[in-house]
Order: sequence, then C-alpha cells, then structure tokens
Amino acid sequence: MKSIKYILLVVILSSILLSAIPVKFKRYKKEVILECVSENAKKEDIVKSVIILKNRLNTSGVNYKLRLKDDNTISINFRTEADYSIAGSLISSQASFGFYLPYENSAGIDKLLKNAKLSEIYNGKIKTSDNYESTVLLVSDESKKAVENVIQTYILTDSEYGSLVSAWSKTKNEDGLWELFLLEKSGFLGGANIVKSYSQLDKRTNNSEVMIELSDEGAKIFSKMTAENINKNLTIVLDGEAYSSPKIMSKIDGGKCVISGNFTKDEAKDLAALIQYGELPLKFRIAE
Repeated sequence: MKSIKYILLVVILSSILLSAIPVKFKRYKKEVILECVSENAKKEDIVKSVIILKNRLNTSGVNYKLRLKDDNTISINFRTEADYSIAGSLISSQASFGFYLPYENSAGIDKLLKNAKLSEIYNGKIKTSDNYESTVLLVSDESKKAVENVIQTYILTDSEYGSLVSAWSKTKNEDGLWELFLLEKSGFLGGANIVKSYSQLDKRTNNSEVMIELSDEGAKIFSKMTAENINKNLTIVLDGEAYSSPKIMSKIDGGKCVISGNFTKDEAKDLAALIQYGELPLKFRIAE
C-alpha cells in the first residue's frame, strides 16, 4: 500500500514540475526564417515588422515564439506543423491593401489592347470581360505567366502607364479564367485610413465576411470616391490580388464597408487581421 502511495506521489510531483517548466524550454518543431530583402533597412522598421507579425499571429491562436535573430532576420518557431500551416498567410503576406477605381485612360487602354506581345499570347485577339468592359483581361491558366511577364516588363515600365496598377483575381471566374484588373493607382484609398477590421457572419446568408471601419479622413475620402464614381467598379486589392470588385450603386457614408466573398471562417479571420495590423514596412522572404 505504501509503495502505491509513493508511486502516486511521484507522479503528482512530476506533473507539477513539468507544468511549471517555462514555455521557452518546450520543443518547437518548425522554424521559419524571414530574411529582410529591403535595401538600407532601418532598425525601427525591423522592430515595427516584429510587432505587426506578433499582432497577426496572436489572432490565430497558434503556439509560437518569435525573435530577432540578427539585424535583418526574424526567427519564428512553431510548436507543430499544424500551427505553421494555420499561420502561413499571416507571416508571408505583405498586406498592401487598398480600394481602387478602374483605369480609364482610353488611349492607354487602346494601346494596351493592341500590344503585339499580348496579341501574340492571345493569337491575335485579346479577351476582355463583358462585366468590366475593357479594364479587365481574361486569362487562361496556360497564358497567365506569359501575360504577367508582358504586363510587368513592357506595360507597367512604360511611362504612358504611370498611373496604372494591375491585380489578379483571387479566384478564377465561372468560365475557369483568371481576371487581370487594370486599375488607377492615383486616388486610391489605402490601409492607412483603416482604424478597425474584423470578421463576422452575414446574418442573411450566414457567410463569413470582413467589416472595415475607416478613420474620419478615410470616411470623407470614401464618401467622395463613391459619390463621384457611381456605376463604376470599386476593386478591393490585397498584395496584388483582387478579392472583389462590386459596382458602386450609390454614395457610401458612415465610414464602414464590407468585404464579402466565398470566405471560410478562418480565411475571413486572417484577412481581417492582415488589414487590421497593416502593411509590413519592409519586404521579407522566407529562407529555404
């Protein structure tokens, strides 16, 4: 009987001691190294990047440790591969966010649609979307890389397209084609004008969506932007991907707007976190 009591006492003491071990001594199975690739990176921007990444990861509920490995390298250790998988988009996204109006330089659009290199990819006739007029190109899987190369190498480097920015649709359309949005760089509403972003359920559809609340200045800009561009599409872009492009039906006051789409609960939560905590001030790459 005494031996049984002794064994139970040892087990209990062992459990207490193990639970008291600080988290830093637990074994983390997945390390991710983020290397800064921005030139002349300032220490304060590295520190700001660390804070943004921590804020993003804290919303995900994953078990992690994050530290500065040196002046240009951030180390993130995840408890499990599953933690890393959940947090993947939160550490890999730059989170460059904005609302954009369509590119409306008619001479520029006409020249672009007659571009010889693009025409060659399309075998003579460039496809555009009926839903967005000529400001959205339709691209197949096979042509996507070639079209992107022409846009980046020959179009966006041309001074005539100085106000043009492009964004790929987040998903393919109902015909299985990618949509390449041609957008106006000037006059867009960016992440600096956002004070709050969070995920929620649409009470009518029960689908996940992201609610955005703008600053007072942002609300004024948004109100003016929507009032002056009724019946035009307002494209919502994050890191070069167009999440949605709804038509402006009326002036929008109040400083609030919703991003809706076929989001899962986790996708909406991650998107809200990326928008909420803002763009990283520096560019990083995940080291192999």
